[in-house]
Amino acid sequence: VLKNIEQPYYEILDLQQRFQSTLEAMPDLVFETSLEGLIFDYHSTPSRDKLTAPPEQFIGRNVNEFLAEDATSAILLALRECKESGHSYGQQYTLMHADGEHRYEISASIVNYSNQEQRYLLLARDISITYSLTQRLKALLSLSKASESLAEHDLAQLGLDTLEMLTKSKVS
Repeated sequence: VLKNIEQPYYEILDLQQRFQSTLEAMPDLVFETSLEGLIFDYHSTPSRDKLTAPPEQFIGRNVNEFLAEDATSAILLALRECKESGHSYGQQYTLMHADGEHRYEISASIVNYSNQEQRYLLLARDISITYSLTQRLKALLSLSKASESLAEHDLAQLGLDTLEMLTKSKVS
């Protein structure tokens, strides 16, 4: 009888441990929010150093209180998509950090708790390096295409302008 009573308890502990291990294996920032963007919780202890502020400063607050408008818009759009289809992938936004600009991609899913209103899990993945490399590749490919129709001097100037844009430098 005791074994039958304890078994569900141990199964719940195992599920909690599996969930926590999964979260710790992900490089993503994981937030639990309402449809309106109110942040209830933050679940990614290993990714805590990637946050622009400690969780105590944003838990219980709405994303529109501390994020830029484009980031807030992307998050709220992902939440609405998630409400309609059960998930959302691919919304992106940019944030400034001490080390420069970072690009994030959002994934979202619905969390249905038995005793609470519906909530949403938002995963924010830093795609800065991938995004930067993609932008560079597009710019370099456009140079290659432009080389077919531009004079040498004009192509050289376009190349310098492209390098300035890619490196965010005004020295060319």
